[in-house]
Amino acid sequence: MARSRYLPDRGLTARMGLTMFLLGLLYVAPALAFFAVFGIWPFLQTILISFTRWRGIGEQVPVGLDNYADVLRDEDLSMGFVRAGVPMLAYESLNRQP
Repeated sequence: MARSRYLPDRGLTARMGLTMFLLGLLYVAPALAFFAVFGIWPFLQTILISFTRWRGIGEQVPVGLDNYADVLRDEDLSMGFVRAGVPMLAYESLNRQP
């Protein structure tokens, strides 16, 4: 199969592609670092803290899934979901377009 005169050499394309990729990565690296430090790291810390009993000061005591079990048994929280969910569903059902 004959090569088109409009296609550059594959070796040159591969080298340019790698160079452009590294240059793009260089431009995006500060944003990725900012997101990792201020987005991903606090999210991971939140997950780890959720498995402990801690008041913000003092020692963290590991409790496993007890915090999540307490949330599921909390009647005030479940009523809060009902009080927020019923009006939301009513509003959505009234605003349906035919």
